[in-house]
Amino acid sequence: MNNRYVLFPTILVLFFLAGCASVPHEDIHMSLLKNVESGNYTLQTDHFGPGETPSVVVLGCGGRNVTIRIYNLDSGNLVATYKEYVPENWIKWWWFDNLPSGSYQAVLLVGGETKGAANFTISK
Repeated sequence: MNNRYVLFPTILVLFFLAGCASVPHEDIHMSLLKNVESGNYTLQTDHFGPGETPSVVVLGCGGRNVTIRIYNLDSGNLVATYKEYVPENWIKWWWFDNLPSGSYQAVLLVGGETKGAANFTISK
């Protein structure tokens, strides 16, 4: 599995410094890999077709350890777990180019507590 780090857009950092966000809001969503690689971190989708690579994007977790769990919703099985430290003011994403067709859920845990989930389907 591959992963990438990217700095938050400057405007988000300015909002944080101005006190508009005293506590980071953790967020998880799915996007196309081509979108996050081009810097479009907020474009979301929950369905991936042939030739599209799903990517799970985590926001608001800078300076903390995060865990991402990927579950196959058809079987209920845990199919992948990723644990990483996310540096301050960074967006983190992982992509999955080897998942077969099916329904999945990506779950975000911070400090052992579930902070969010994103359901998605893959149709190859």
